[in-house]
Amino acid sequence: MDSNFATKPLEQPGDGLNKSEVLNKDIKPNTCFISGALAINDNGTERPANDAEIRLFKDGKLIMMAATNFSGEFKLDRLPKNSGKYELEYVVDDFDNVRQEAFVEEDSLCLDVVVFG
Repeated sequence: MDSNFATKPLEQPGDGLNKSEVLNKDIKPNTCFISGALAINDNGTERPANDAEIRLFKDGKLIMMAATNFSGEFKLDRLPKNSGKYELEYVVDDFDNVRQEAFVEEDSLCLDVVVFG
């Protein structure tokens, strides 16, 4: 993972792992990032999906890959502003892959947590 960012959970009562806040220390001009988190429902308890694979596609082509950190969070950065539609694919061991669309406009995206199981 990029060492130029730090993460911390947003404090929302009852949300547990529902969102992440990414503090970017090295913002590149005219770029954005997509961040989010993955979790696994383990008998009613959510735990971070650490070391899960994130694949980013643009126009059907794989353009970037990343892995979640120990907290299940990820960041895909240096995406051009207003670059439009992307598709993310989440790969977590022992679960079916999940795909999600994201649209990059003027601002970076902080996606909701995706829970497996």
